[in-house]
Amino acid sequence: AAQGWKCKVEGQNHFRVTGTTCVLAGKPDIVARKETRVKVLDCKTGAPQDKHGVQVATYMIALPLAWQTQKLADFIEGEVVYASHSVKVPVESVGPIRPQLFNLLKRLASDVRPEAVPSESGCRYCEVTRVDCPQRWTGQTEPISTTDF
Repeated sequence: AAQGWKCKVEGQNHFRVTGTTCVLAGKPDIVARKETRVKVLDCKTGAPQDKHGVQVATYMIALPLAWQTQKLADFIEGEVVYASHSVKVPVESVGPIRPQLFNLLKRLASDVRPEAVPSESGCRYCEVTRVDCPQRWTGQTEPISTTDF
């Protein structure tokens, strides 16, 4: 705010965009505005991960849609903020993600269920029961043995 940015945090930033197949909603941690510029910041704890940048890029795509002003799309900046550093998400990197995001949303919203590819780590905290997901990882596998070592 000291540099002329007007900041809104968390709940103030909630957006909801209704498409023909699904609703995309989110809540960036911080959205700062200064004249025609918009900066989207998401704060993370723990180790940096690529998905954090994709999350911010998703916000950068969705906010101009939610605000019904595509002209802001060229002036929106993104940043993932960690305790020790931050990683910028340049607006140029968002363009290629846009069609991938929209295709993913269409696939996820379709009546055709994607093929399940369960894993121990993917299933560990999932609340879907074995009744609804027969492929759910149960942890019951035959021990693997080898004579190679």
